[in-house]
Amino acid sequence: MEKIVVGYFDRLFNSLQPSTEDFDRVTSMVRRLVYERNCLVLDMPFIAEEIRKAVFDMHPTKAPGPDGMPALFYQKFWSIVGKGVMEACLRCLNEGDSVEVINSSLIALIPKCHQTEEMTDYRPISLCNVAYKIVAKTLANRFKLVLGKVILETQIAFIPGRLISDNAIIGFECLHALKRHKRKEGSIAIKLDISRLMTKWSGSF
Repeated sequence: MEKIVVGYFDRLFNSLQPSTEDFDRVTSMVRRLVYERNCLVLDMPFIAEEIRKAVFDMHPTKAPGPDGMPALFYQKFWSIVGKGVMEACLRCLNEGDSVEVINSSLIALIPKCHQTEEMTDYRPISLCNVAYKIVAKTLANRFKLVLGKVILETQIAFIPGRLISDNAIIGFECLHALKRHKRKEGSIAIKLDISRLMTKWSGSF
C-alpha cells in the first residue's frame, strides 16, 4: 500500500524543470509591476518584530509537524524560547543560513469525498515544523506589501476580502456577455479541467 501511495504522488508531482531559456522567454513577456522603490522595501533586512508577529499571527492549535509542537507552545513560552527562535530565523532570512535543518514535514492524506476508491480521491497536505512556518510566514507578510500591485482583481481565492464564490458570478456575466455579443467577429469560451489544473501545475505548461 505504501509503495502505491508513494509511487502515485511521486509521479504526480515530479516534472522536468524548464531550461533557463524557457524561463527567460516567458518572463520577457510579463509586464513588470514591481519597481525599484518596491524592491527597496522588499530587500530591507528582516527585524525581530517581524518574526514575533509571524509567530503570534499563527493559529495556535493547528496540527503540528515532526517536532510535535504546535504554534501555541511558542506563543505561551515566548519569553523563554523567543530569543533563540528569532536569532535562528533571522540568520535564515538575512544571512542565508540553510533551512534544511528545520524543513521537515509529515505528509497526511485527506479524503476528498466520503467513499474513497482511487488515489485521486485523496489530497496530500504537509504538516511542517513551526520553525519553518515562521520563516515562511515572515516572508509572506513582507510580500503582502506589494501583492496588491501584482495580483489582479480577478484573482479570487486566497486573497483577504475576496470570496471564491465570486467566480460563479464572473462566469455567469462572461457567458451573458458572449450571448449578447452581436459583432461579426466570433467569440470563444474555453472550459478547463480545473481538477487537473489544481492538482498539478507543471512549469512546462
